[in-house]
Amino acid sequence: GRAGLPVVATRVGGIPEILEHMRTGIIMRPKEAGEIKHALLYALTHEGEMHAYARALRERVRMQFSLSHMIAETKRAYGLP
Repeated sequence: GRAGLPVVATRVGGIPEILEHMRTGIIMRPKEAGEIKHALLYALTHEGEMHAYARALRERVRMQFSLSHMIAETKRAYGLP
């Protein structure tokens, strides 16, 4: 996301926290070959939308997952000043 590239990913680990389906990328269930095929075909045939998702993801990562933001959130979670 930070690189500003379109993303197609599966719904595993922390990915759903970062990606929002059809807004910041394409996210699908893991081990679903049909979904993966459909997502990749969509990505290849909808270049404009994929670039828009990439821009939105880059902004989301910049705002919500920057180092300073993550440090502040960790401090808040542990009740630190």
